[in-house]
Amino acid sequence: MDKQQLLDKRLQSAFELSAGSAEVQGYKIGKIDVKHKVIAGAKVGYAGGSNKGSDVVTGYIHIDSRFLEYCENGHLDELINTMKHELAHLIAETFNKKKKTGVWHGQAWKDVFTSLGGDGTRYYTGTFVKPENVGKTFKTKAELYQITPTEPASNWERGTYRQWLERGYHVIKGQKGQLQVWEFSANEYETDTDGKTSKWGRASAVYFTPDQVEPNKPKDQ
Repeated sequence: MDKQQLLDKRLQSAFELSAGSAEVQGYKIGKIDVKHKVIAGAKVGYAGGSNKGSDVVTGYIHIDSRFLEYCENGHLDELINTMKHELAHLIAETFNKKKKTGVWHGQAWKDVFTSLGGDGTRYYTGTFVKPENVGKTFKTKAELYQITPTEPASNWERGTYRQWLERGYHVIKGQKGQLQVWEFSANEYETDTDGKTSKWGRASAVYFTPDQVEPNKPKDQ
């Protein structure tokens, strides 16, 4: 059995175990297309294609191929939990009685997920890191203050406190920035509150102009 066949078998086994847990809870599991593929972004898996209003759960579940390989090395519990997480989405959406919105990660989904033996969490909390994210770090303020300018501040119209630090400048003590708030429409998305959705977004930032900043002076200078 080659590597691909082994991964396919492992994925199918995780699904059958999860589907078995669902059937014990009284859910009818129909045709669900389970595949592994490279998934962009932070997700290790996702589900969709449910048939709302049906008494049989159908759809698809996709799991990241790199995550699947990682799970082969002593992390099968994470694969099973992820599979139950995604299957819970299909079940919850199939029996969703709301006409205009999805269940997302709301209480209905959480109840199904935990009934299948899942941990009930919205986000993946394991140690797997996608290859494209390995080595990525977020500079501390101390590190940013070590950056020196490569261009004059006048090359920019404005910037946030952090943006100026990344350019090699810092805001002069006592300077007050200008607050800007804007709203925008978007496709329905889930907010930071589990199950709560919105079609509007709001963002804000405090900006400083070039005359409010001065060059950084690293400690060793």
